[in-house]
Amino acid sequence: VRQMRGSAPAQIPGARISVCHGVGGMFAASGTIIMSNEAP
Repeated sequence: VRQMRGSAPAQIPGARISVCHGVGGMFAASGTIIMSNEAP
């Protein structure tokens, strides 16, 4: 989220999209989200 807002301590110049993936429940559940700072 901070990369997309432009406020990350180690900011990547020109970052437009990012992906976040998490696994839980003893690997029985997972979730993935793709984020962008561009309007649709």
